[in-house]
Amino acid sequence: MAKNITYQELYRILGLSRSVCERYRRRGILIASAVTGKTMFSVEHILSILGKNYTGESINLVDMSPDNWVHAKNASKMLCGASPRQMQSLRKMRLLPFSRLGRQLFYLQRDIDNVLKMRHIMFCIVRHQRFYKI
Repeated sequence: MAKNITYQELYRILGLSRSVCERYRRRGILIASAVTGKTMFSVEHILSILGKNYTGESINLVDMSPDNWVHAKNASKMLCGASPRQMQSLRKMRLLPFSRLGRQLFYLQRDIDNVLKMRHIMFCIVRHQRFYKI
């Protein structure tokens, strides 16, 4: 049976506000259904969109949950306050694979942890220096 989540849970897990969810629903990006008078979104559908748009190596969506994905704002906070330009550099150098849901960027928690383990990259982020791929 497919698991469904409400607006509130989607906001808590992925950081998507009600207005963004509503806009994505109108554009056909997200599919909503009415269950007991509440608007619900299918977790499997959201994970399939995130998995389809993921720029890294293939991932097993069966073992995934929405909790494995981190919104771009939260990811930059986790990376010691990395600026949008630094996040863009990490994406461009393929050090930080990402996925899109509409215009929102999402990262896998494990990819953020891998970047945190790279001492040279973290030194560049904290000291606001240029990245050089090693």
